[in-house]
Amino acid sequence: MIAALLIGREGSLAFPGKNIYPVLNHPLMEYPLLAAMNSPSVDEVYVSTDSEKVKEIAKKNNACVIDRPAYLCTHEALGEDAFVHGYNYIKGLGKDIELMVLLFCNAPCVLPGQIEEAIGVLRSREGFDSAVTVSRYNMYSPARARRITEDGLLQPFIPFEAYSEKMRITCDRDSQGDVYFADVCLSVVRPKCLENIKAGLLPQKWMGKKIYPIKQWGGCDVDYEWQIPMVEFWLKSHISLDGGQISYKPTKVKGGNKLVSVVIPAMNEENNIGAVLDDLSKVFNQASSYQFETIVVDDHSKDKTASIAMSRNVKVLSNHRPPGKGHALITGFENANGDYIVMMDADYSHRPEDIPDLLKILEGGAGLAIGSRIYGGSDEYTRIRAFGNIVLTMLFGIFHKRYLSDALNGFKAFKAEIFKNFRYTSRDFEIEIELLVNTLRSNMDIAETPSHERTRMHGTSKSKILKHGFNFLIRIITEWFRNKTNKPY
Repeated sequence: MIAALLIGREGSLAFPGKNIYPVLNHPLMEYPLLAAMNSPSVDEVYVSTDSEKVKEIAKKNNACVIDRPAYLCTHEALGEDAFVHGYNYIKGLGKDIELMVLLFCNAPCVLPGQIEEAIGVLRSREGFDSAVTVSRYNMYSPARARRITEDGLLQPFIPFEAYSEKMRITCDRDSQGDVYFADVCLSVVRPKCLENIKAGLLPQKWMGKKIYPIKQWGGCDVDYEWQIPMVEFWLKSHISLDGGQISYKPTKVKGGNKLVSVVIPAMNEENNIGAVLDDLSKVFNQASSYQFETIVVDDHSKDKTASIAMSRNVKVLSNHRPPGKGHALITGFENANGDYIVMMDADYSHRPEDIPDLLKILEGGAGLAIGSRIYGGSDEYTRIRAFGNIVLTMLFGIFHKRYLSDALNGFKAFKAEIFKNFRYTSRDFEIEIELLVNTLRSNMDIAETPSHERTRMHGTSKSKILKHGFNFLIRIITEWFRNKTNKPY
């Protein structure tokens, strides 16, 4: 059986009563508790606590209560010891435990779909000890960390001499590469991790040593009241509260239909994004054979793009890399949960009604599908844009031996592994080429379907013909050279 164990004690010093603090009209602990209760693979849910109020909430939601002993309720007691105690209690009931789902009452940023994903990883990869949620916080890179010395001055927390000479350290938060933190919102572990807790990797020893990351954004455990707005933002992006009841937006569930993630990069599109999302919602309601999630990536907008998208109850992310369509898409892809990923523009030029046709191509075995403007027509094409697209698409065919009609259209759908199995570096529109080439490297086919491109609803195009055309050409040649030299991807 799979058991979920939620822990939380009474006496917080920094934030008294945090576990039951009202967040969006629900006690904080109810969010991780209901995530476990709504996970199809979880058989039983336990709450370990010394708090009568926490016990009351647990019983109200049909969870089993474990009385947390006094020696585990001191300020010196560690969460790992409470997990071990809870595990031993459940095992002592005669339960044959396959996996443990470990949660904290003050860590609400977790979804049933993430629990299912983590369970699926451990069932398919016997060599892994655990699967845990991680969030990317490049602003908290170890290279940026400081300590205050006895003379009252700041010094590096870790001496720079300890870093590899190859590490590039600048004031740019991204210069050291992506920095992931285990956000402790979810840890799915094998029993051996708790039975041999001392062998685990510090500081969260219950995770074991071989730890698989379940990527998300904004995850944290709440230790201070100022964090409440952060988790409220996260929760609004992931759940619905219709009628005061917590319900979850589409995510992968055991035995469910395929999940499709629609990723929309958006920069200063306040006049267009609402109409795009409204049209998408209509298509989702008709395409009952799939589940959908929508991810809007705000690419350094200076207008109300993000707030308008949030009003439609979709997941809204910020591109923390330098601005650019490629960087925004990478941010969205990193946070997509879908089996299939659809990318489309925020300017209303792409027709959501064509998404089912793209998905049919993927169901037929192709790795990537393109909505072709050559077959479907375009209201936006100028002669120079059309000529440039034809020439660059032809050059792609010459270099990569796959001839297409419209390689450059940003309306594409592809299988998730096309992104997950490769490292992407494009800042701008040339990510289109990376996706195509990596599909071919995966020995999967690329297919096209007619799609009509509308004139953008408001504003002007962000595509610069000469600049981005040159970038496309360089990327076509660069990827061809990498194939020839067998350089890593």
